[in-house]
Amino acid sequence: MRKLSLLVTFIMCCSIFAAPSFAAPTRDDVDLENVKAPPRDIKDILGVLQQAKQDEGLVNKAKAVLAIPEPKTDDRDELNNYFYRRAAAEETLENSKAAFEDYKKIITEFPSSKIDLQVDERVRYAVSEAMRGNYLSARNTLEQTWAMVPQDQRGWKLGIDRNIARYCLALGDFECAKASAERLESGINELLSRGRPRSYLYPLSWRMNYEWTQGQIFLYQGKYVEAERSFGKALPLNLEILNGIEGNGKDALDNEKRLLQDSTNNRQGFYQSRIAILIDLSKAFLGQKKLIDAEYWSREAVWPKLLANKSCFTLFN
Repeated sequence: MRKLSLLVTFIMCCSIFAAPSFAAPTRDDVDLENVKAPPRDIKDILGVLQQAKQDEGLVNKAKAVLAIPEPKTDDRDELNNYFYRRAAAEETLENSKAAFEDYKKIITEFPSSKIDLQVDERVRYAVSEAMRGNYLSARNTLEQTWAMVPQDQRGWKLGIDRNIARYCLALGDFECAKASAERLESGINELLSRGRPRSYLYPLSWRMNYEWTQGQIFLYQGKYVEAERSFGKALPLNLEILNGIEGNGKDALDNEKRLLQDSTNNRQGFYQSRIAILIDLSKAFLGQKKLIDAEYWSREAVWPKLLANKSCFTLFN
């Protein structure tokens, strides 16, 4: 496998999560000539480069899924499962266009017969749209999906609102993002007022989504200190969730029959969230012209990516 530089890894991670380009200092704002780089050892750099390789076992697993022929059947759920696994495999291999086409086929030709799985696949389709720069279409898809979430599964709406806010910011629509964040907060309060959730992990996920969204809005406004604080609150919530779901469930590549991925078992999803939050945190430090801190946290974002598909992990607090 090819070795990736830190810069390439950083850009790749940003692209995976379709994070909008929040305001940050330009080269003219920062006197780069007078900034002293932190001391480095060549062995340390080579060590990072050596570690920043895709998991060969995961790559082989994804290739094996793609080698499975399309089933000769009219069963919609069987075809839904087939193309869902293919999309996950394409994402693993960073083939975003192919993943987008598979998700599109799912929601247009083979939507799941189960509403919770249907919501999940529509959210994933919207995310793949955003990765291709189609933020408006992604937002519209999510708004339509939000409206179809059943009352007994309202927790889905909170994650959808977080993504809507993110895409609104990418479109430069601050009022839309603010309204989505307010709807997210209101939804959390409503759910908590109705009694104890089925799992303690759900409220942790809701709060993480809220703090993360607030941080992204602060970034957009240029309030970098406030953004740093919000991301600093989101990270330990994310870590607590990861600790709570350690060993639970398998991802789409492992499940021959599709199972719902949520806050109680979506280990890979929360690792990906951790990477994105760490990258956003580095942007908050960059906005404060704390370049060494920005580099440090961008480096931290490399490690959850390396560990995201391993059964044993160590995360930074």
